Amino acid sequence: MPKSSKSKTLKSAVAKKPKAKTVLATNNNESSISSIKEILLDRFSNINTLPTVVPERLEGVHCRLVDAIRLAVIDGESNSLLVVGPSGSGKSLVVQLALRDATCQSEIGDNLTIVELNGHIHTDDRQAAIESTGALEVNDIENSATDKFNSLFSSLRSNRSSQKVVLFILDQFDYFASHRRNQHLLYNLFDVAQSNNAVLLVIGISQRLDCSELLEKRVKSRFSNRQINIESILQSDDYLKFIENLLKIPEYSEWNIRIIQQLYKDEIKKLFIKIFHQSNSNIQILLNILIICISELSEIHSMFDVDTLSEIYNSQFPNYNRFILDNLSMLELSVLVAAFSLPSNNNFEEGIFNFELVYAEYERLVERLSGSVQWFPSSVVLKAFERLIESQLFRALDSSSGHGSIARVKKAYRPYRCTVDPLDLKAMIIASQGISTDLRQWAINRLGAQ
Repeated sequence: MPKSSKSKTLKSAVAKKPKAKTVLATNNNESSISSIKEILLDRFSNINTLPTVVPERLEGVHCRLVDAIRLAVIDGESNSLLVVGPSGSGKSLVVQLALRDATCQSEIGDNLTIVELNGHIHTDDRQAAIESTGALEVNDIENSATDKFNSLFSSLRSNRSSQKVVLFILDQFDYFASHRRNQHLLYNLFDVAQSNNAVLLVIGISQRLDCSELLEKRVKSRFSNRQINIESILQSDDYLKFIENLLKIPEYSEWNIRIIQQLYKDEIKKLFIKIFHQSNSNIQILLNILIICISELSEIHSMFDVDTLSEIYNSQFPNYNRFILDNLSMLELSVLVAAFSLPSNNNFEEGIFNFELVYAEYERLVERLSGSVQWFPSSVVLKAFERLIESQLFRALDSSSGHGSIARVKKAYRPYRCTVDPLDLKAMIIASQGISTDLRQWAINRLGAQ
């Protein structure tokens, strides 16, 4: 949630409702609740502080990054590499830890200039050039994007005699790669890194496992093709355990007991698992929700309940899917219904599918509802399938789900999971006037079994 609205949300996101009185049984209840809130809110606020010790699961990646920085600064070896993994897997963390541990060494820290760019922020070459020339202290009085670029890369290419090595960190790397205009930046960076004119290290960070496939041929030929994959550590059970550890306080044993009891109640457990999937295991979103939850505690309401959590969840996740569903074409809706209609006796676990399975089910759907659903060839249906991916109604699975690297799997066989709540889809189908009676009844029957 935006920082500017966080304080307002803490006070007003949750409407006050009459609740059953739940009091923490201690000698000084008000003081205990205040202390618990203070401890937890302080913990949540400082959770992004870099840990002193590198997490064990990231040690290998950390060593490779520190080695790349050392080779660039000490041996003058230019390079380019990608750090790839799902949201919340620790990509940015391990890069920042590697920077901290490398730059604390005097022979590196004094000889390294760092330029950090973000694909969400620096959306064109001019913005990237302005940020880069500022970080590199390049004397630049040019106004046009072309002149700024020429000035930037002329400075980089003449940097071989300088003692300073330049490290470019490109967060949200796939955004730089997915816009053709921005590939001019990548081309020049990789070209400098490949040449002997300057010592340059480029580290890209991305959630997309196939982000290197987005590179144009001329850009890819200059990229080193070094990619470090980080797997997601969190499954839903791990996520619940992580929440439990976040909320437990060693000095408050009774609070710990009540937290465990509350967290594993069916309705609350299901809601946290929904948050896990909806946020793509993003820890910051979870922290935002927990901050509001804990801020709402008082002497009278000393434990959050499912109603409070539901309202906070809805404030964090406006139901964008409902807006998207209302604007689907009939073919896209048929593909979505086909994905939900898949039998469970396939090669994937329940809820996971690929285009081939969905298309086969779509053809069965057309055959069963003859005249109610129009048939289209697979090439047309694939376009509809891809639009559902772009709308984030279908989400690709990462390698940690046990289905291998997406980049090496043919498009028609890549595994996906649907992010749509069956109840939302069912409600939209019931309310829609443009759906045939047969398709509506079929969809309602199938979704009723979800």
